[in-house]
Amino acid sequence: MDWPGLVLDGWSEDKDSFESLPNCDVKWTKSADPVQHAYAFEAPPTRVEDAVHAVMVHGEAIVDSITMIPGKPIRILDQLSLWEKDFWINDRGLDPVTGNFIYGNHRGIPYCMERVTSIFKDFESRTWQRKVINDSLEWTMGPDYRTDEQYDSNMDQIGGPSTRMNLSGREQQKQ
Repeated sequence: MDWPGLVLDGWSEDKDSFESLPNCDVKWTKSADPVQHAYAFEAPPTRVEDAVHAVMVHGEAIVDSITMIPGKPIRILDQLSLWEKDFWINDRGLDPVTGNFIYGNHRGIPYCMERVTSIFKDFESRTWQRKVINDSLEWTMGPDYRTDEQYDSNMDQIGGPSTRMNLSGREQQKQ
């Protein structure tokens, strides 16, 4: 089943949680673009050929920010690479007028995420189910999958929530 079909058929009760952004469609292929997916050739988790790769169909898109700076236009650039157990997202948001970075990595280094779960169709109940396949990261799935102590300990090990990095020194001291 393709992704839109999965969302509309498998999770129809959640379809209002998804918003399609204009001109942000991506096209997936087995071939990595040597320029846009240059990151994938440098140190892939497995062979580059073992992944599927995506680029934005329109190259880039300008959308109004919903969360970063509500109402402010952001120019979005994305390249994606998906291996069996890893998902790399080279996602950048820039000011469309000045070109200044709003989010993302200035050096083109993608966010590298490890797969925590897999989904499968339970044929008896005819529903989509989620199965944890990486026990060491199960705590990242939310409060139902961890204790408060486990969350605090793991967050301390990685330097705390990333949102603190976006605050000025004065704002961090207030917390």
